[in-house]
Amino acid sequence: MSSPAVPVSRWLWAAALAVCGLKLAWAANTGLLADEAYYWVWSQHLALGYYDHPPGIAYLIAVTTLLSSSELWVRLGPVLAGLVGWAALVPWSEDRSLFTLLWFGTPILCGLTLFATPDALLIGAWAVALAGALSGGRGWWVAGLAVGVAGLAKLTGLLLWPLLWLAAHPDERSSPSFRGGVALSVLLWAPNLWWSASHGWVSHGFQLQHGLVADVAPGWLGLLDFAGGQLAVGAGLTSVAGLWWWLRLDRGDALVRMAWVTSLPMFALFAFASTRAHGEANWTAPAFVGVALALSTTEPRSALGRLTRTGAWVGAAATVIVALQAFTPILHLPTDPAIRLTEGRVLARSVAAFSMRYGRPPSGELPDDLRTVLTERHQDAALIHYYSGIPAVVWPGCGRPSQYSLWPTPPLHEPLFLRPARHGPLTCVEPELFASGVHRVLRDPDSAGRRVGPWDLIDVNEVK
Repeated sequence: MSSPAVPVSRWLWAAALAVCGLKLAWAANTGLLADEAYYWVWSQHLALGYYDHPPGIAYLIAVTTLLSSSELWVRLGPVLAGLVGWAALVPWSEDRSLFTLLWFGTPILCGLTLFATPDALLIGAWAVALAGALSGGRGWWVAGLAVGVAGLAKLTGLLLWPLLWLAAHPDERSSPSFRGGVALSVLLWAPNLWWSASHGWVSHGFQLQHGLVADVAPGWLGLLDFAGGQLAVGAGLTSVAGLWWWLRLDRGDALVRMAWVTSLPMFALFAFASTRAHGEANWTAPAFVGVALALSTTEPRSALGRLTRTGAWVGAAATVIVALQAFTPILHLPTDPAIRLTEGRVLARSVAAFSMRYGRPPSGELPDDLRTVLTERHQDAALIHYYSGIPAVVWPGCGRPSQYSLWPTPPLHEPLFLRPARHGPLTCVEPELFASGVHRVLRDPDSAGRRVGPWDLIDVNEVK
């Protein structure tokens, strides 16, 4: 196929840039999620790979935070990745306005190209790869570059070449450009694969264990949970419209075939995984790229077309409501998920009050008499590090394995141990440490008055 001859209209570009501007304004005025802080910590220790994922997100954050480590700059790369993905694929969509609405309005696509997580880079690269593949010819080199980036963002990206091979015309599969694109991807993956091999394939093993193995397999209940999660992240009607489109088994032209092959197998794979272990709804995020592209081909007056357009507007409205709820509470919920965006500042401020006299920003200078902060979870360690500058670490044996498991534990100086508030002994702390009996329960309100916490902060003495 050749590139689309008709350029994208100026008003669509204006709409896309306006949405990205709103996303950046929101990003600058809300706190980081724990996972975002975790990946920021990675960016302070650049490597060829990490325990949980390939290094793409760490390098992206490292580049965008050269001038500042504020929330805006941490999230700038993901927002740009979303814009690049839209710009690459919108020329191929049949109804460009509808595709734009789906891209920026569907909760999973809009939300995951805002937060500084590997999914943002994966979604943007996935879209560019599809655009390159649809171009054919030399476009396969672009696809190879994009698939390489996708594989460096998340291991899910490694699945894209088999899907593109299935979608490609047989003549294209044997072309020099197709083979060159594959070689380019492998070349980009090589350093991370070397790192993984030298570390016992720890990230691959972790993801397989996380996605396919559970102490008790959830079975059909896991599949129901998966279905509910996909309805939520697609705002209901969009997910239903996508399912309806797949069931028609329409794989006529190259665009429709590309959308079908790069979306349905992904959902099928993670639906199966949901019966084996407890998955996460965001794992299918790149498949929604194909869904948006496919639904842009629907006839407006058909039943599927009307459902798609209604779903797109419902999704956009849901995305706006969720964004407003996170920024300033509209509904006062007993357990507000938006607390995850405010807990970092509250936690870091409380811990800093006991570890040092004043908290410091991430790039600030720390006092010489800083007390060591140990945590049970990697999320808490990352939030404390980002918002106070205190390089908190996870005590070995606590929480789930993470990148902290690969880093050495620093010398202990009057250590403090932080864990979610509960009663009982410090079972994950090694025998040479013991609690001195001084417990402080941290539970403070955020700027909106929502209660955050509680955590136990415990004085720990070292036994010589």
